[in-house]
Amino acid sequence: MYKYKIGDHVETKKCGYKGRVIETHFSCPQPPEWITHQKIPLTVRQLNENWYSILCHPSGTVVVYESDMKKIKPFRFVNPFADKYFKKNTRE
Repeated sequence: MYKYKIGDHVETKKCGYKGRVIETHFSCPQPPEWITHQKIPLTVRQLNENWYSILCHPSGTVVVYESDMKKIKPFRFVNPFADKYFKKNTRE
């Protein structure tokens, strides 16, 4: 079961990225090469958590494990690809 759902406004705890959930994953969706190149090494526990793809404000995307996220109040979300994922009336 996922703690967050697609469309939720979230913030990452370690890096402070804010954005909206666009996809959910049962485990880390990245290849082993990505995992080994992280500046902060990931633990086995973190790798096996639920992971989320987040469309960031004001641009970009990140993938994050569940315990590094927190839900935040909706805000005026901006991203060049927001309309691809969210209807215009749900961007805030």
